[in-house]
Parts: sequence; structure tokens; C-alpha cells
Amino acid sequence: MIQTIKRYNPFPILQGYWLISPILILIYVYLTTLNLHISFTELLNQAPFAFIFLNACIAFTQSYWLKMLKGKQQKHYLFMALAQQLISFNILGAALVFLSLRRGSDEASAEQPKAFFLLGCGVLCLSILVSGLLLAQMV
Repeated sequence: MIQTIKRYNPFPILQGYWLISPILILIYVYLTTLNLHISFTELLNQAPFAFIFLNACIAFTQSYWLKMLKGKQQKHYLFMALAQQLISFNILGAALVFLSLRRGSDEASAEQPKAFFLLGCGVLCLSILVSGLLLAQMV
């Protein structure tokens, strides 16, 4: 069992999850607007739908940054992504990020410029801030 876990690479699964789950969420939001006979902007005025729409949009960028960042930058980015996934109550995403952190990146390529890394972390911080504000509003 341990040998299977060591051979297992969670990065493609995490990247696929961050690409497929937003598409499913956006389809759900679209079908909800059709079902309730309201506009998309009216639906986004409700906190839960704004929250899931924001997370769907962020997930697309997370997939991109996971692929582009390597080495220590990727590890730092995954730590922030883990915090974002937990604050968003995305348990499956958090579990996949945790498995990716444990596995680590095997690629030893040149790291991206620091500005690129900071932009990715800035988007995650924005997501954490908005998620916290929306959760505080719902309580």
C-alpha cells in the first residue's frame, strides 16, 4: 500500500479537479438562473452564489499556477491554496492539495520570476479575504 502511495502523483488529479469542478459549478449556477427565472447578476447578489462563483473562477487560475510554478514556489503556493480550500470548506480540494504537498514537486526546473509567484499568492489572498467576509456575512 505504501509503495502505491509513493508512485501515485496527485498533481494531475488536482489540476484536473481545479479545471472540471468550476465548469460543473458554472453549469449549476446557469441552471439555477434558468430555474428561478432571474438574471445572473441578481443571483450573484445572494452571498452563497457569489461565494461559489468566486471559488469557481479562482480554481481556474489555481490550475494554471500549479502547472507553472515549480520547486519552493510551488510548495509555498500549495500551502496558501490549502488554507484557501479549508476556508472555503472545500474538503476534497484541501485533501488533494495536502496530498500534493506531501508528494512534492520532482521537477528541478528554473523557478518563475518572483512577481509571477506574488501575483498567484495575491489572488489566493483575495479569495481568502472574500471568503471570510462572505462567511461572516452569512453568520
